[in-house]
Amino acid sequence: MPSRSAFAVALLGALLLCSGCKHAPDEKARRGAEIHNDLAVGSLNQGDYKSAYSEFQQAVALDDTLADAHDGLGILLHLNYQKLPEAEAQYRRALELQPAFPEAHVNLGNLYLDEGRYDEAIVQYEFALNDMLYRTPHFAQSNLGWALYKKGQSERAIESVRAAVTAVPNFCQGWRTLGLIYEGTGREEKACEAFGEFVQSCSSVAEAHHLLGGCQAKLGRTELARGSFATCVERASPGSLREDCASLLSRLGGPLPAPPVRPAPPTPTKP
Repeated sequence: MPSRSAFAVALLGALLLCSGCKHAPDEKARRGAEIHNDLAVGSLNQGDYKSAYSEFQQAVALDDTLADAHDGLGILLHLNYQKLPEAEAQYRRALELQPAFPEAHVNLGNLYLDEGRYDEAIVQYEFALNDMLYRTPHFAQSNLGWALYKKGQSERAIESVRAAVTAVPNFCQGWRTLGLIYEGTGREEKACEAFGEFVQSCSSVAEAHHLLGGCQAKLGRTELARGSFATCVERASPGSLREDCASLLSRLGGPLPAPPVRPAPPTPTKP
């Protein structure tokens, strides 16, 4: 039978081990965290990043074991606030709680990609692609291709991105990535084909017309390039992209599109 002193030592050790532990949230806290997480996702989809960040924070304060909320915080810290170490910590916490979380693996891979940590990014994308339940593998496949390209493995990169756009033919980002890889390896004809698919899939995106016009100009297809740059000017918001397309159009001898005609405001009537 253990002595009283031995029992006291064991009890003290247990208390010390648990001194930093958090109590598991009760059902009310878990439900509250899920509600805040849902509100955060809604705000994120509406572009209200400040509200989304606040809601995600409240979610993890109520339930630190909610992996989705940690992943959401990571996305905001990464993409909106450029706080990369903090974002990495959130992604890693999400994966600690839920190792089979392909979206979080892809998000962590994207962070590594932005930091130039290509080998680590590739590992994360491959984790996601090995998950048979991952619903949108074309995202990981395309980003894996870009990471391979940045490492100098162009043929593997093209193979990976082509797999993404074959699986989802209207995948705009995939066609953009494929075009950039072809362009970066001097295959302008192939680049034009990929950027043409980018335009077909996302005709309202001004950048697609800008990229297509650029490769058409390099191939000497001046008239087609003028048309692409003119469309870019029409569809781009005021800013550097619109100015660049207008400059390129002017250099190719094309007239600038007329500004859109806005209807005159109604004449106020007297009460």
